[in-house]
Amino acid sequence: MSDTTKRFKKQLPKNAFMALLSLLTYTLSAMWLTPYLVTHVGEAAFGLISLAGLFTLAVSIVTRNLSRAVNRFLTIELQKEKGRPQAIYSSAFVLYGLLILLQIPLFTLGLVFADWIFTIPPALKEDALILLACSAGCYLLSLASSVFGAAVYSLNRLDIGNGVIVVKLLVRLALIFSLFTIFGAKLRYIGYVDLLLQVASLGMSYLISRRLAPELKLDLRELDWSLLMPVFKMSFWTLVTQLGGLLYLRCDILIINRFISAEQAGRYAALLVIGNFIRKLADFGVAQLGPTITTYWAKNERVQLLKLLRLSITLLSSFLAIPVALVCIHGGDFLRLWLGESFAGLSGLLVLLVIHLFVNAGVQPLFMLQTTGNRVKVPGLVTFWMGLLNVGLSYVLGVTLGYGMWGVALATAVVLTLKNAFFTPIYGALIMEVGPRTFFVPLMRGSLLIGFVYLASFIPFGRLPFIDEASWPGFLFKCVVISILGALLIWKAFLSRDERSAVFSILPPPLRDFVPGILR
Repeated sequence: MSDTTKRFKKQLPKNAFMALLSLLTYTLSAMWLTPYLVTHVGEAAFGLISLAGLFTLAVSIVTRNLSRAVNRFLTIELQKEKGRPQAIYSSAFVLYGLLILLQIPLFTLGLVFADWIFTIPPALKEDALILLACSAGCYLLSLASSVFGAAVYSLNRLDIGNGVIVVKLLVRLALIFSLFTIFGAKLRYIGYVDLLLQVASLGMSYLISRRLAPELKLDLRELDWSLLMPVFKMSFWTLVTQLGGLLYLRCDILIINRFISAEQAGRYAALLVIGNFIRKLADFGVAQLGPTITTYWAKNERVQLLKLLRLSITLLSSFLAIPVALVCIHGGDFLRLWLGESFAGLSGLLVLLVIHLFVNAGVQPLFMLQTTGNRVKVPGLVTFWMGLLNVGLSYVLGVTLGYGMWGVALATAVVLTLKNAFFTPIYGALIMEVGPRTFFVPLMRGSLLIGFVYLASFIPFGRLPFIDEASWPGFLFKCVVISILGALLIWKAFLSRDERSAVFSILPPPLRDFVPGILR
């Protein structure tokens, strides 16, 4: 067993536990906050909250990709015997400072022309502009904190980063509820809370960075722009990829707001919370792998890397298929319980939004492979041009042909799945120099889980004397039982004995003793 694998197995339980806690906190936050906001600020205003995120995301993709590239090169430099992590860190620090100054005018223009970019009801204009301004401030502060966050990623201390996220989510809920209760429900209070928390997060990131890597600090004598040339080159093509991703995943809400109606955009944004939750599930699994994938690549441990990629794709796509199927099959009941009777008729739209996610979120390990291997040019071009195709098809189906939200959702589902079900696994196989079906088969196993959950849904839970399927306890009981049955099927039918042993070896000793022998 290599040293990389040993370190991965040692740190994974800590990272996974905090990531799971972060996921649970996010889930509870989204489940409570979404209906609370829809009820208190209205559907049109709720749609503006999602658009505020789009406002900053459109500008942030440049620097987000620089952050990924910096993380990648800093991790590799830390693994070298005579690496220069200090030079990468100092050069990136100065670069980020310049980018912050350059992007302030872009945000200012966005605020000036916000009425032209978005459809903002007149009664909400002042609050919407304050929310957008606070969102822009949050982004610029997060850019500054990303410099310090590079140490957390490179040293594989993702547990600390997730701990900060948990605290932020809980404090955010408490502050929004308090301000709404005391001063009334206004969009501006959400902006104020987010801005305050981002300032606190910047301070925490600095302190954590100094504690984990005191040797990484700003030293202008170490400034070396030549070291940043590979970062710029990689960032350009990952930028193209993210622009394509923006055209896939974020332009739908803008098209609906701008060309259909602000109210419809708000209803669509509420359903997007479910898709975002499933993507968060994927992030939970994949985030633990990033530093290890990069380290395997840096040390040329290709056999271990291939095993890790195949196993992670199998587990990710299969486990994601369970919530995807549950939402699709029981979407009407879920929406009635969660958002009320008026949303129950949107169950068909919810199916279009989530049915493809076991594939499109299940390929995320291969996106990490592209970044780690610095093979981002071809994926960037493919993603960008298909993103443009998605925008055009969404407009035609949703606006020109009059299918509204359903047409927009259908266009995104079809175009995104075409890319990730075929191109992404084949290109990943080319990077690893293996057969073209190497990653395709693990990815498609999730479709079998869809069928299994559909059949399991015919179990007559309602005949049990203590189960009322029309209530939250009964609905959750049914989902938990089906999920456990699906997880057992994945474990015994989809994983080989060696793969089960690999997963089992990662578990902490107390948890291993808890697992029955029949499952080992």
